[in-house]
Amino acid sequence: PSAICYYQEAITIAKKLRDTKRYLFCMLNLQSVYILIKEFEQAYEVSIEVKQAFEKDPTIKTTISEAAYYLNLMAIQLEWQQFHTIEPLFQAFEAIPMIDRHNREQMYYQCMKGRYFNELGHYSEAITELEAAFTFIKKTEEEPFLTMILENLITAYENTGNYQAALHYAKAFNKKLLDTQKKRVT
Repeated sequence: PSAICYYQEAITIAKKLRDTKRYLFCMLNLQSVYILIKEFEQAYEVSIEVKQAFEKDPTIKTTISEAAYYLNLMAIQLEWQQFHTIEPLFQAFEAIPMIDRHNREQMYYQCMKGRYFNELGHYSEAITELEAAFTFIKKTEEEPFLTMILENLITAYENTGNYQAALHYAKAFNKKLLDTQKKRVT
């Protein structure tokens, strides 16, 4: 995909300019692209480079960059079913200074926790996290998290036997799919 090429070029330029902040920004975005296209090995390789950049120059760490690093790593570990590595990532995320002031990152975090609890079969905990994330994301309808939240809410409610709530979110999910298809056709 062209996004990968653009980020790789931007990374090359940032390295030449020795601009570590832009380098980090581009690396985190490249990692996100790899996650979106399900190239988890490449995304993990980028996470290793990001971690090394943090260790080499701790001044480039910001609340947002550190949050992005941990959230992306959580997504990778969830896809790989590496559940034993996720709890420490939750703790590291929660320890990020001033993270409680960043609603968008908190929503992503709740989404990741909801997915994690669904995978473990802890559906009531999943519902708690996903409902909180859904409350925030309803305002933005940001992809791909809206889809992920809706899919996981449906799963959690079905597994708890609350088919009415599952149907409610299934309808919201289908409406979202229809809206997306209408936009593509238009």
